[in-house]
Amino acid sequence: MTVVVGPSQTVSTVGFGVMGIGTSLLVPLIFSAAGHAGGQGAGAAAFVSRVTTFTYAGILTGPALVGWFAQIFELTWTFAGIIPLMIAVVLGAGAMPAPVPVLGGRRADP
Repeated sequence: MTVVVGPSQTVSTVGFGVMGIGTSLLVPLIFSAAGHAGGQGAGAAAFVSRVTTFTYAGILTGPALVGWFAQIFELTWTFAGIIPLMIAVVLGAGAMPAPVPVLGGRRADP
């Protein structure tokens, strides 16, 4: 939000820094959750490979799309348009299944 409503470039830069610190924690957690959601062995590997493919595709296409939209709508409005997408991701996180407990190296499926 500081990027959109910040009164100066310094405030916006600090906002980017805080956002970077917060999101840097998410990638390892997402990869771990994908591995646990896929089960064990080949299933886990397939889930992790799918998640990493989409993650890195987003890393490569995201900045290009932001730049393209910024040329059309200005940078402030582009970042304002990203906020609802970020909220949708947060709300969609509740759709992830609960992790299955692991006991003694084996899944404790009921």
